[in-house]
Amino acid sequence: MSLTIQQILDRDLIKDVKLLGGANGAESIVAWVNVMEILDHPETAKKNELLITTGFEMLNYQKHQDLIRQLKSSGAAGLAIQPGLYIDSIPEYIIESANQCNFPVLELPANYSLSEFVHILMNEVTQNHEHFSKEFQCFNSMFLPLKDKIIREDFHFKDESAQIYLFCVSARNTFSVDSKQVHLCVEKIRSYLSVQSAKCVYEINDNGQAAFCLSLVSQRDLPAVAYDFQIQLTFLSEQEGVNFYAGIDRVSSPDYLHLSFEHSFNCISLLDDIAAKRGVCSYDNFTFIKMFGLLYQNNRSFVLDNQALQILLNHDRVNGTNYVHTIRTYLAENCNVSHAAQRLFIHRHTLMNRIQAITDMCGLNFNDYYTRIYMSMALLIHDYFAV
Repeated sequence: MSLTIQQILDRDLIKDVKLLGGANGAESIVAWVNVMEILDHPETAKKNELLITTGFEMLNYQKHQDLIRQLKSSGAAGLAIQPGLYIDSIPEYIIESANQCNFPVLELPANYSLSEFVHILMNEVTQNHEHFSKEFQCFNSMFLPLKDKIIREDFHFKDESAQIYLFCVSARNTFSVDSKQVHLCVEKIRSYLSVQSAKCVYEINDNGQAAFCLSLVSQRDLPAVAYDFQIQLTFLSEQEGVNFYAGIDRVSSPDYLHLSFEHSFNCISLLDDIAAKRGVCSYDNFTFIKMFGLLYQNNRSFVLDNQALQILLNHDRVNGTNYVHTIRTYLAENCNVSHAAQRLFIHRHTLMNRIQAITDMCGLNFNDYYTRIYMSMALLIHDYFAV
């Protein structure tokens, strides 16, 4: 997983480091570390760069009053300040600005050498890059065997109505769960995707990674399958304790399968970059998922602030009901009762009774556009990020 400001704190990589401001931005990804002694040109900071400084002239409010805003605009990951040489403590205006901009500001212990700090963090960043390089090689090893199977099974690529997709799946927490449990979950994924498809070939390795090529059953197109698959991954995470990322791309022909692998892996990398706990990302929705991740990183209380969702989650836990999944499906089908009931395998009158009970319980008005958007986003954030 990509290194974030929050992980630097949680893993105690730097002893006695403190987060003084911008806690809501602590999921910022750190891809590089840079020492900038004199902060004369903060706009030159690079995206995902953690800047380290000793606070030279930081007591000059007139000069640095826009510092945090400029760093935020540049896409920097955060600012780490070491008092002691030029300042005794971090100025209050810096902390206030960090909180306003959701931009993390760290206080480094005075007895730490900056070079040691850089060395520790860059070592972590390098290890993350190496991990993803190995993961990509694992997926790459599946390419030729899967291509041979696709050709043998005669997927009808020339058929304009054919819907053929590559699903690349990767278990994220294999270090903390039993390998047999991981393989069991991969088998459940294989079974689920096979049911959804007219034809399915796959390659599975021993590291919790798999690649599936599907020809979908009918014009029940990818968005519906991908959304249901996201729910399946949420269930596997909550019930089995195994978290998966899934990247999806359309396969136009066997000759372009390598490009689909690359796109699917880019989707997996994006899910890691936004620090999703689990999730599905289609290459067609890459930009949306990226924006969606930034929304969560800038306001991690999005789900907790949605009282209606909290009421439904608690009701399901206590009473064994399925109200949250009902709302997921109802919203995914644009509040079409017949279509939602069909996907839930219940009678439409049963669904209408559930919706009424949910409405009475939470005071939701599904005829209101903004209510539908707010609940849809809260549910997505829950499914991708909630522990």
